[in-house]
Amino acid sequence: MSYDSSLAQSIGSFAAGAFAGACGVSVSQPFDIIKVRMQNTGGGTFSVLSHLIKNEGFLALWKGSGACLFGTCVSHSISFGVVENCKKFLRHGRDEPLSLLEHAFCGFCSGTCTSLISAPTEGVRIKIQTQGYLDYRGDIHYKNTIGVSFALLKLYGIYGLYRGFLTTFLRDAIGDTFYYSTYQAVPKYLLGKEDVNAEKDVLAIILSGGLAGISFWTFTYPIDLIKSRIQSDSISNPKYKGTIDCFVQTLNEEGWRTFTRGYLPCLLRAFPVNIGLFLGFELAMKFVGRDY
Repeated sequence: MSYDSSLAQSIGSFAAGAFAGACGVSVSQPFDIIKVRMQNTGGGTFSVLSHLIKNEGFLALWKGSGACLFGTCVSHSISFGVVENCKKFLRHGRDEPLSLLEHAFCGFCSGTCTSLISAPTEGVRIKIQTQGYLDYRGDIHYKNTIGVSFALLKLYGIYGLYRGFLTTFLRDAIGDTFYYSTYQAVPKYLLGKEDVNAEKDVLAIILSGGLAGISFWTFTYPIDLIKSRIQSDSISNPKYKGTIDCFVQTLNEEGWRTFTRGYLPCLLRAFPVNIGLFLGFELAMKFVGRDY
């Protein structure tokens, strides 16, 4: 394998991740806005859905898609690109395949990097999705993602865009650890494949991708709920001082059950979205190629 070819694979994995993100976002937005509304205001899945369509129109299911499309493509480009290059680095100069623990480590590295992108983009998207539906305690109504971004920068500087970063980092680092290790483990333990690193067929990608998504949210959902509340909080008159304060107030006011609010639509979203993500990624990687 020549240096040029190896470099093309390294760069190509980031492009494959961006393509995967575009595939995933095409089906993720309606599920995501329902999850965010449930996390912040309560109500059942179908009551939130019917209220949203009735009062805001069918296209409201894709509110915040601009920030989401950009953020998802960038974050998944980084996520898949970091994982693939970590795998390549760990395999360098050795013949034995990677262990599941090493795949988990690659996932942790991925989540650490993607949190730098997902914190500001998700924060802006969540404010767009919830404004007018929550009591914003004096905040103006922002027309688009640019308006929210400039308002945050004007009031708080770069810190404003990264409000909720700690919870985003914890969610992404922990989630991706289980996400990528589950993707590799499913073919071995459910389908009886000998090598967890072997190229997957369509059935393996569907099961591995869907269960990887469920694994991510099962281990991180309470963290994501706190993140969502911090990022949807008022810009000018915030209720929460930070992560710990949000957790304590939520627990005291609503009880521990609230930390599972919106979990069902999240799982309904996770399975098909992550099938789309991994199908898109594996398809793109067929053009890029792998030597690890």
